Amino acid sequence: MERPALDVLIIGGGMITGDLILPSVYHLQRTGTAGKIRVCALSTAPLRALAGSEDLRAAFPGQGFEAWPALDEPPDRTFPDLYKGALAAARPRQAVVVAVPDQFHHEIVVEALRRDQHVLCVKPLALRYSHAVEIEELARERGLF
Repeated sequence: MERPALDVLIIGGGMITGDLILPSVYHLQRTGTAGKIRVCALSTAPLRALAGSEDLRAAFPGQGFEAWPALDEPPDRTFPDLYKGALAAARPRQAVVVAVPDQFHHEIVVEALRRDQHVLCVKPLALRYSHAVEIEELARERGLF
């Protein structure tokens, strides 16, 4: 039985997203494993860099992502809670990749799980053992990865 492609929301638009995560997700999209790709960042500056990357365009012609915030927003304007709106807009049980500074992992991972999303997180998952346990329990309760 063929599985439907998972939409992917990447939260964080920094170097790890450009160098590893987005190319990997583009490849998954190419193979039909990933569907729609959205990238949410604090501001448009890193999103513009990703969208304008010659290396990514050459390696993945015709592929792109939906930017949160939209690329026409001023680069100096920040959107610290926009990821919550991006999570709210996602269909349940899709994939969220968390690639933000370590101190924000817990808050974002928990929010994604509460929104019924499967989560992959760059290391470390959490800065406190109690947070890791909370994340594990929440994921198990909801049948999420």
